[in-house]
Parts: sequence; structure tokens; C-alpha cells
Amino acid sequence: MYCSKTCRQAAQTAQTRAERIAGRQGRTCLWCSGPIPAEARGDVIYCSKVCQGKAQADMQKTRRACQHCGKTFRGFGKFCSHSCYAASRRKRHPKTCPVCQVVFKPHRIEQVTCSRACRDELARRKRD
Repeated sequence: MYCSKTCRQAAQTAQTRAERIAGRQGRTCLWCSGPIPAEARGDVIYCSKVCQGKAQADMQKTRRACQHCGKTFRGFGKFCSHSCYAASRRKRHPKTCPVCQVVFKPHRIEQVTCSRACRDELARRKRD
């Protein structure tokens, strides 16, 4: 059917590209609701750089509350500054030991039990 392996691969590539472009028909811009070109990548959500810039500028106007300190700020993300982000990562909340039911403050975020003895007991329970 094809004269060579190269021609067969080129035809398959062209067919796959045409199918992909046909599948992207009818997408609309999140900012202006205009059509997004079918040739654009599959993850594109704006029809142009202009619409993308307007959407980002609008998001920066939105006031948000920092999840660590509660201060309001404009911009993206959940925290007003890198220091608040870092402090929230260091914060360790009290946990309840699943073995002895004692409330303790963990030394590490992934710590589950209050002591080595409880850790060993929990491991023994899981094995049985």
C-alpha cells in the first residue's frame, strides 16, 4: 500500500494529527468565550496571549486570606509570602496515639505514635 516504511509512518502521523485537530474543534476561551484554534495544544484554555494576560490580571485583583496568618493579599496561591508558606509546613498539630490514646505533639509530621514502645506495639498489631 505504501512505497516504504517512511511513507507509511508519515501517512499515519498525518492521520493521527488530523484526528487530534478534529477532536479539538468547538473549544471556547475561558475569558472571552471565543473559539480556541483547533491547532492549539490540548491543554490551552485561552484563545490568545491577550486573553490569558487579562485573566491573570483579573485574578491578581482578587483579595485572598493567607491560610497561615490570615492577612489579606492580592495574587495567586494560599499564602501571602514564602515565610508564611514555610511556617505552615513546619507546623505540627497535636495527634492522638492509636495505641494508648494519649494526645501528643509529634517531632516529625509523619510521626504516628507517641513513643517507640507504642510504635512497636502498633507494628505487632498490624502483623497479627
